[in-house]
Amino acid sequence: MNIEGQRTLVMWDEDYRSEIVRLLSSLPCDPLKPWSLVLKAPFQAITPAQHGYYRGVILRLLREYSGHDEDELHAYLLDRFGELALIDVHQEDYCVRTFTTGESNTRPEMRAFLKYVIYWMAGYLGIAVPPPLRPGE
Repeated sequence: MNIEGQRTLVMWDEDYRSEIVRLLSSLPCDPLKPWSLVLKAPFQAITPAQHGYYRGVILRLLREYSGHDEDELHAYLLDRFGELALIDVHQEDYCVRTFTTGESNTRPEMRAFLKYVIYWMAGYLGIAVPPPLRPGE
């Protein structure tokens, strides 16, 4: 098997692992042209059920409680509970939002975000939030 440029290999089972090992062992070792190997877990995008629970349950309950528009509430929740990263630009620090509830985030990130929001709603606002229909969402 000849590799040119970038190649993504997914390891589904033992057979795939054997094929990947064979492929790696066939790569030429040239100090002037080194290979870079990146291993990562598969990306798990936010599910439609998570997004529907957030929009249909969380934001609806907050709208009924506060009278505010769902888009305003969404922006507030992201500002209050969304993840931030500190970046340095020309020796100045900036806080940048890294969580959007959009497709670029993962299921575990969305679960954590929902957990923080639900705890806040129950503890601070006294709103009883029904659990998702599917556990783990």
